[in-house]
Amino acid sequence: MAVLRTHLAQGIMGALLAITLSTGASACSGNAPSPSASGNAHDGAGSGTVAIFVPSDGLTISQHTPLSKWAKLVPAITTALEHEGMRSNAISTTTSSSLDTQSHDIQDFVVGAVSGDAGTHQSPSADTSSPTHAPDSPSGSGRSSTSSQSSTAQPTTLVVAPVVPVQATTRQYGDYTSHPLTWSTADTDDASPSDNSADTDTTQQSRQARLSQAQAGRRLVSALNLARESGMHIMVLANPIQGFTPDIFVQMSTARQIGAMQARQMVTKLDLDKVTSRNPKEIEILLPYASDDDDAEGSSDRFAQESFSGLWSVLAPYVKSGRVTSPSGKLERSTSQGDWRRFTFSAQDSDAITDEVDHRLSMSSRSGTHTRVDGIIAMNDFVASGVVKELEALKYTGSSADVNPSISVSGIVNNLVGKRDLNRSSVPKPPRQSTDAGLGNDASEEKVNSRWPIVTGYGAYTDSLPQIVNGKQWMTGTEPRTALANDIAGACTWMNAGNSAASFAPSSTMSIDGVRTRTITQTPVTVSAANLKRELIDTGYVSMADAGL
Repeated sequence: MAVLRTHLAQGIMGALLAITLSTGASACSGNAPSPSASGNAHDGAGSGTVAIFVPSDGLTISQHTPLSKWAKLVPAITTALEHEGMRSNAISTTTSSSLDTQSHDIQDFVVGAVSGDAGTHQSPSADTSSPTHAPDSPSGSGRSSTSSQSSTAQPTTLVVAPVVPVQATTRQYGDYTSHPLTWSTADTDDASPSDNSADTDTTQQSRQARLSQAQAGRRLVSALNLARESGMHIMVLANPIQGFTPDIFVQMSTARQIGAMQARQMVTKLDLDKVTSRNPKEIEILLPYASDDDDAEGSSDRFAQESFSGLWSVLAPYVKSGRVTSPSGKLERSTSQGDWRRFTFSAQDSDAITDEVDHRLSMSSRSGTHTRVDGIIAMNDFVASGVVKELEALKYTGSSADVNPSISVSGIVNNLVGKRDLNRSSVPKPPRQSTDAGLGNDASEEKVNSRWPIVTGYGAYTDSLPQIVNGKQWMTGTEPRTALANDIAGACTWMNAGNSAASFAPSSTMSIDGVRTRTITQTPVTVSAANLKRELIDTGYVSMADAGL
């Protein structure tokens, strides 16, 4: 088998070398497409091709999912490419259910494109279920020995969103959140299996999963290096790839951004800058997390830690000064960024969420009195929906809109249907608790304590939008899909026209794994009742009916 594999690999590399030599003269003859006056290639015949590789979403029949799905972004990119002048038949899309499958899919495409074997090309929206793949590159290091001269028939850009294994708690934020694709260099084909007879099946399965990840990761890097050395351009979406620097990296939402976004909402809406330690605000942080047994790759661990670092970068001064505490006592002056695990809980289903709310507030449906809570950072809309459900069961009254008495729920609805603009004033200071003047009786204290808190989330779940309209959930967040698609399409046609990625105007540079990388960024959008119509309905992301109108 090893001999056959070697002959196959040598045959492919020999063919690539021959093609490279035969096309070198034409590559040097100045036949590359020239950029248009605007810098973008708008001539369909000169725009080259774009091959898009993204993870498969799987079947989604529920509206209880984030708005940010690959199945939504890919058509937006395709439309934007066509607006840039690219022919529809010059755009191919391949979805893959695993990194192993995706690495083979990309390898097959690259080898087929370079060798001129049309049969190896994936067609648009190709079915990747076929088990037939080209042999792996003989270079396990991710490098190819082919010539650096362009051997592709026309300019080509690969747009790759790597498949990264993540836990269900992390998928609750959407498909576009950033998860670095990494693997251990110790996990190789030659690694000896464990001789420890005490190893459990789970341990062996975990080791096999790591080995498969490492093999697929090295195969992916090898294929991308071959593509680059053959003259193709590489754009990577969302998930950085270990050991590979693309021409352009598209930075989408990060865990740190999501945490900081929600913390800033608390600072603004609760007017924390005017709060004193004598009457602090009570805020709970619910950090969804997978247990170690369920998180062999550590994705949930990293995401939860980064989320909290974003929260802490905003809330730390208020907690350290005593202006923010929590009903559960988890937030205190001595809290540090390293205490993130204190706020985690297993959010595998709605029952787990409601149980955690009860535990944090020391309440149950049979409680006769309420625990004061001014804000709950739920991190994503899946958790936020469970929080809203339990707050209703605990008979908290009002809504987030009540913190601003100039706004009624009917006023929010009128704003959403375009009848008037919504101008929010500062949040009024609530009456102080029983130690304050004017609240000397239990009834007054209970009235304050039972007020509905500000609840934040992320993901713009379709079935959660009515909760924003009725004021139960204060805000959510999502990525600006159309802006991302336009930038991605613009960069593809720009590079296909022979321009340098470094000169693509909407991009800048950032350090990724210690390497300065050309990057496209779009800041995630905060969505509340005030701008839901503009950000989600007017953009066509959701309908009025989706928002419960």
